[in-house]
Amino acid sequence: MTSYDYDAPLTEDGQITEKYRLFKEVVSKYRRFEEIPLTTKIRRKAYGEIPCSGKTDLFSAIGKMAEPVYSPFPLSMEDMGQSYGYILYRLKIRDGESVDSIRLENAADRVICCHDGQYVYTAFAENMQEEFKPREKRAGGRIDLLCENIGRENFGTGLENQRKGILGGVKINDHRHFGYEIFPLPLDEEQLEKIDFSGEYSAGVPGFYQFEFEVQKPGDTFLDTAGFGKGCAFINGFNLGRFWEIGPQRRLYIPAPLLREGRNTLILFETEGKAGDHIVPIQVHHIFLKSRRSESISVWYVRHPAKLCWQLSRCRVSYKYKKVYHPAEASQNQTILLYSPYFSLSSDNA
Repeated sequence: MTSYDYDAPLTEDGQITEKYRLFKEVVSKYRRFEEIPLTTKIRRKAYGEIPCSGKTDLFSAIGKMAEPVYSPFPLSMEDMGQSYGYILYRLKIRDGESVDSIRLENAADRVICCHDGQYVYTAFAENMQEEFKPREKRAGGRIDLLCENIGRENFGTGLENQRKGILGGVKINDHRHFGYEIFPLPLDEEQLEKIDFSGEYSAGVPGFYQFEFEVQKPGDTFLDTAGFGKGCAFINGFNLGRFWEIGPQRRLYIPAPLLREGRNTLILFETEGKAGDHIVPIQVHHIFLKSRRSESISVWYVRHPAKLCWQLSRCRVSYKYKKVYHPAEASQNQTILLYSPYFSLSSDNA
């Protein structure tokens, strides 16, 4: 599960924070606590820089990963018996027919469009149903629409509207298209084992990246996805969660029990065509946010809130201090700092 709790009394790997101790101090005024010894010491480890050992793009790999379902109209994930992950819709364009415009009808949640293996555009949120006119006109070939299931609501009036994928249709040149190859991509352990990293690779499109490393004694670590755009990560077939370069989640927690003594395999599925040549499991967690002005904001934690302004002045940061718990509360001239007793502010990262 991808974490988004920035200020919990316990860290993601179960370590007690100063906030927890303060809670305990307050509650102890009203009731007595017996000390319970912790049976396991939590150990963190860094595993160094791990080079990429294999990569292939989605369109080269998908033929071995999933059996397509043929349908005259698009089927949702749920119609395909799928609950999570991604789903790809493939449209064949007639020879000689130029693709001048593309419009999605009722799709969820995020769609990446490629024509003959070349990126065209991304539809998400407000622009999901807008007509898109490609800059480079291509005739014939195939259009691939990769839909991502970002999540479902679990309360409120929208519970009956949580189907994922393309729910309405696709219009090419303002005419509804019929005839689809549909590839379910839950990216479960069985499907991940079918990825052929010896296949072809094209940059700039969704792809899979493999990293292999040796572990002598497993310890908790955090996967730093710097250099990659958006996607999800798997360690030894286990889904670690999602990452996105815009934040907040760029580092994913890897509990020690998921690591094996000996060789371990890490796979990243990256959807934006942004990839580095290595990955780094490190000992430090870090949550990132973005401001409305689009520059990256680092969210660092200070041991004592009273020292916040002093530490900022040492780092020569121009700021207006305000405690906020949601990035939407931040205005253009505010630095967002969610304080927790976990890390100290670093002038190298302020």
